[in-house]
Amino acid sequence: MPTKLQDLFSQKRIEKILHYIEQVSLVIAVIVPVLTVLHIIFLWPGISQNFFPLPVYLQITKILSLLIVVGFCAFFFAMYVLLSFTIVRRQITSRKMLLLLLGTMAAIPMCCIVGVKTLRLPNSIHASAKLDQNQYYINYYHDMGDIFTNYHFAKCNENGSECEEIYRYWEGPIFGASALMVDQDKHEIHFFHGSGYTADSLIYTYGPDPREYKFEDISFGASTFILYSYEKNSIQEFLITKCNEEIQTGIPCEILPFRYSTETFEKEEFVNDESTGEIKLFVDDRLIFTYDTAPHCLAEGCIIIDK
Repeated sequence: MPTKLQDLFSQKRIEKILHYIEQVSLVIAVIVPVLTVLHIIFLWPGISQNFFPLPVYLQITKILSLLIVVGFCAFFFAMYVLLSFTIVRRQITSRKMLLLLLGTMAAIPMCCIVGVKTLRLPNSIHASAKLDQNQYYINYYHDMGDIFTNYHFAKCNENGSECEEIYRYWEGPIFGASALMVDQDKHEIHFFHGSGYTADSLIYTYGPDPREYKFEDISFGASTFILYSYEKNSIQEFLITKCNEEIQTGIPCEILPFRYSTETFEKEEFVNDESTGEIKLFVDDRLIFTYDTAPHCLAEGCIIIDK
């Protein structure tokens, strides 16, 4: 047994191991900066993204980033082991030390650049949908030094290789849920978002009349009703969604077949009238709409849309 241990830790074997570690560290010292340059070129706008669908492009950037980080860590580990043995035994040459130092000096800034570039890129796809001949995606990223999460609503061609940002939404540091709802009849796509696991708030609609919303919500039994208002051609428009609180994932809401338009208004009130068991919408103290088990219009400008 002692003989086997002596063979295992013999001078010749240790020298051989150190030689392999030295060669690996030198190779990594060259590969990491080269891989980093390729990574930066790949990330440069307009160079590579047009050749890949957006989800594939994001996955490739993640893999490249992971390879660089792993290579960087492996390089430092190999260099640490190598220097620990060779410096103590005073067997490291000036040439090897120079190569290791140059490799380190090149790897550190390159990895920092990759880190900054990667942090500024969309991290992953949160939601996707198809409308007509286009793919739509919601992806998110954290900008370095910013506490907010940025959500990008992107419109891409059919194979997802050519994309444009059509809307951006900011949220706090906690990731939320995002979802897309397609309305084939109106050729619109709705962006829903929520701070938990459900995307229960309508944020933006893209289509012939793109719009973003202001909203307020009230509870009604096991449901939450949300009143949305937006401006369209100098006209104020209202719509309402009904959200089921028992649904814990995805979009727990439906858009009620109700619309109301008015040129001007000073105030609106969206209330739960417990005495009658109805949801009521008042605009400038005039009753516009009620809901018990179905929507009812009570004023001019209010319409119930046939599904």
